[in-house]
This record gives sequence, C-alpha cells and structure tokens, in this order.
Amino acid sequence: FERRVPFYMGANAGKSKIGRFFRKGPRHVIRAVPQYFNWLCSDRHGNFSSQRMTNVFKFMLKNYRLNKTYESLAVAPVSGEKFIYFALHAQPERSTSPQAGVFVDQLLAIQMLDYVLPPEWKIYVKDHPVQTAVGREISFYRELAAIPSVRIIKKAVDSHELVRNSVAVATCNGNVGLEAVLDNKP
Repeated sequence: FERRVPFYMGANAGKSKIGRFFRKGPRHVIRAVPQYFNWLCSDRHGNFSSQRMTNVFKFMLKNYRLNKTYESLAVAPVSGEKFIYFALHAQPERSTSPQAGVFVDQLLAIQMLDYVLPPEWKIYVKDHPVQTAVGREISFYRELAAIPSVRIIKKAVDSHELVRNSVAVATCNGNVGLEAVLDNKP
C-alpha cells in the first residue's frame, strides 16, 4: 500500500492560496484588510452589520483562547515511553456524530481507556489540526489533562510518527484507525 497523507498534512501544507497571499508582502496584506473586514462583517446582502462584527470578534477570541489553552497543556512525546495514541476528531463532524455512537463524547472513550490501561502506560492525545471553538470548549482540555495517564501532545508533532511509535492506536472512527491498520498496529 502506498502511504497516503491527508492534504492538510502533506508537502503542500501551508502553500495554499492564503499562504501565497501572505507571502506577497505586508503592503499587499494591509491593503486587503479593509476589504476582508467588510466582507466578514457584512450580511449576505453586503450590508455592514455591527452584530455580525461582534460575533466574528467573539468567535476569534474564543478560538484564540482555545488554542492558547491547548498549547499551554501540550507537551512533546517522551522517548521510550509506552503509549496508546488517541487522535481526537474535529467536532462537530459526521465521523463522531452519529457514527461513533456513545463515543461522540471522546472524553468518555479516553476515560474508559485510562481505566483499563496498565499504570505505566500513557495515552497520547492529539487534537485535530482544524478543530475550532465551534465544537470544543476550554473545559474539555482541562478535564483531559486531569486524567493521570493522559499526555496532551503538541499539534506540531507528526501523527504518522505517533502511530509508528505507539503500542496501539485508539480512535472512535476515522483515518487514524486505518493508518494504524496499514502500519500493523492494534
């Protein structure tokens, strides 16, 4: 089997139209900001909406806080440690709601895994790269970090390396499970 890499993790990651736009230079970006702001804060008829502007800024602030909390709790993998890799799904998403059944609550799945693991093993949990504040709360990460065997892993760590170095992979549904099967991981 040929190793397949999702588009957001491949060689072209960060080389999107948006990336090219920002590489054109600061003047180009500064000129585009008012147009983007106007588009972002306008209703579908093109009329400026202060309520929409408020909602956009609230969402941006919530995303910022969510990412800061994740990164403050995240660590790098520990070499030589026995671990099960658990890749969180973006939520809301079809692969967890309804296909994962009761495990739409991914915290429940991790808590159950923690309950049956030997004490010296860890659960390496890494969030989905595109997760936003739409389906995740800051309290989720805090509850996750409170589980003794859980290590929240930095988003910059390669998922393929985590699969390769793990003892096993746990998932509710999705690509990571298939990648684990192709790597002969339970």
